[in-house]
Order: sequence, then structure tokens, then C-alpha cells
Amino acid sequence: MRVLSRVGGGVAGGPPWRPWGLSVLAALVLHAVLLQALQHPDGTPSAVLPSPGPAPAHGPVLLLAPRPVTPAQDATPPAMGAAPPQAQAAAPAKTAVAAEPPDAATGAAAQADTRSNLSGETSPAPSAHTSTDPSTDPSTDTAADAPAHVAAPSAQALSALPRYAVDLPADFVLRLSGQRNGQPIDGEWVFERSAEPSEPSHFRSSMHLYHRGRTWLRWNSAGPLRSHGVQPERFEDHRRGRRSAAELDHGRGQVTYSGRADAGDVSPLAQDRLSWMLQLMAAVRADPALQGPGAELQLQVVGARGAAPIWRFKREGPEDLHSPAGERIAGALRFVREPEWPYDNRIDIWLDPQQGFSLARLRLMQVPGGSVWELWAHRP
Repeated sequence: MRVLSRVGGGVAGGPPWRPWGLSVLAALVLHAVLLQALQHPDGTPSAVLPSPGPAPAHGPVLLLAPRPVTPAQDATPPAMGAAPPQAQAAAPAKTAVAAEPPDAATGAAAQADTRSNLSGETSPAPSAHTSTDPSTDPSTDTAADAPAHVAAPSAQALSALPRYAVDLPADFVLRLSGQRNGQPIDGEWVFERSAEPSEPSHFRSSMHLYHRGRTWLRWNSAGPLRSHGVQPERFEDHRRGRRSAAELDHGRGQVTYSGRADAGDVSPLAQDRLSWMLQLMAAVRADPALQGPGAELQLQVVGARGAAPIWRFKREGPEDLHSPAGERIAGALRFVREPEWPYDNRIDIWLDPQQGFSLARLRLMQVPGGSVWELWAHRP
């Protein structure tokens, strides 16, 4: 009978049983490893998951899952005020959406901007889909009155204004065509001496401008004719359903404005926003020196809204003009008035020497960039 002498030994009287002992040792090591894997770092046994089955009728089954082992550095709470990793990752995408520019069409229409117009008022900039209508746009004021901060001419400056020899043109009617900021305009300019026997030395002048058959602007000027040219006593400015007027009292040397209690000083040579063109034409016709290069003229020009600055013109040119209607004007004399304050006007006027130095072309441009309008004169 064979007897086992000891665990891990062999059969009595025979060689030790080495394979059996090695198997037991391997089983013990594997058992220890499994126990270690089923424990948390603190030594607490993990819950053993039962196999999931159908949920009972009274409610869901809560399954206990083993807690994941988290590295020590990830277990440290974030610093105060720091965003969690998910929020930090989402932040750049949110910023990118917010910074994305609006659609080109809707963005241009939504952005509101203000621009000073030729009378010192402000109005919204037109949208990308809206064309400017000169008959209703408040920025259509032309030949702007000086703003309040621009000082009125001194008595010394007014007394120093030159008195020009004049040769007034015959009565005329000029047909006008042109554009204002890309919008077509047309009209007429009329100058006539009084036909009344009681007023042999008076004049009347008017300029009417239209856009799509609607009145955009109407200027009226009237007064006596003197040896030094036209001397307007009343100037009327009609636009957008409103009328403004200036009354020039040359005897007292003052100008008053409708709707205003204050008055300003004027020279006996003062002109208004329309008559200045008549006076410039008459002076150039009478004096060949004013037709030469570098010639200069000074005129006090009264508006209808409370300003009477001195305008200074300098001759440039001559130039050959080609009108949009195909007319050619050779050797036109160009006179330029530069702006003297912000949002003032640069004025260019061309006179036709072949037509007695009558108006050929007129352009007014607000500086810095604003309203621009241009007229061409055509004889009927």
C-alpha cells in the first residue's frame, strides 16, 4: 500500500511528486492576484455585479458599478474660478460663433450711422437696399450755412470787400440736368429784369430742381439792380415742404432770418445763395483781368438759416468740357471755392466764354465726404 508521506512529496518509497506541488503553488498565486484586483486602493472589497435581469414592475433596478480608479493628479479639484474641462473646450467654439460677421446684406441694412449733412443736421445713413431720394432726403441741403461755431465776418473784413465792375447778362432761361449722389435731377434757372414800369431797376431770379417730377429745391432771389451789380433784398429757400427766408436791409447793413430773432451784419455788396452766380458772371464779363490765370474774387454770401460768410474764389483752368448730353465746351473758365470749416462745401463753377461767360457747369461737394451734386446748363 502506498502512503503519501507529506504534501508536495511523492509516493512512499518513490521519487517526490514535483508536478503536483507546482500546480498548487500556481493556483495560490493566481488566487491572490484576483483578490487584489477586486479591491479598491483603500482595501474595501468592490461590489460584485449581479447579472442584469428584467426590471421589476414597481420600478427600475439600480445597478452598482465599480468605482473607476482615478489617478491621483486628476483627483485634485480645479482652482477657484477655473472652468471645468468641458467648458474650457467649448469656450473657443462659442467665441468663434459670436465673432462671426453678420450676413453682408442684413448687416449693411442693420448698421445705423449718422452723417452730418450740408445744413449741419444729422440723418441716418441709407441702407444698402435703399436708394437716396433727393426730394425727401434731409441731407440734400446745398451751399451750407456756416455752423454756429464759425465766426461771422468782422466789420473790417466786410468793409474791405472789393467792388467789381459788372456787365450783367441779358435775361435768360437755362435748362439744367445733372445728378445728386447718383440720382438724376433736372430743372431750370431763370433771370429776368422787372417789366414793371415802376420797377425798372429790379431783378428776379429763381432756380427749380426736380427729381422724378417732384420738387427737390427752389430758390428765389429778388432785389434792385445797382451800379455794382445785383443787390438782393429777399432770398427764399424751399425744400422738403419747408420755407426759410433771409431779408437783407442794405441801408442798415443787417440781415434777418425767418423764425429767428437775431440778426447779422452784411455788406452793401452781399449776395445770396443764388445771386452770387449772377454777380460772379457779371464781374468776369466786365473785367478781363478776372479771366486770367490766378484771378481771385471775394463775395459775401447770405443763406436762409443764419449765416453770411465770405466766399473766396480762385480761377483755374481753362478746361475743355464734354457734357453727358454730348455737348463740347472749349476753354471753359473754372473758379473754385475751397471749404473753410468741417462739412463745408467745395464749389466748382465753369463759365462758357463762347456764351458770354454764362454758366456751363456747377458742382458742390461736402468735405469731408458727404453730399455731391452737379448741374449742367443747356440753352433751350
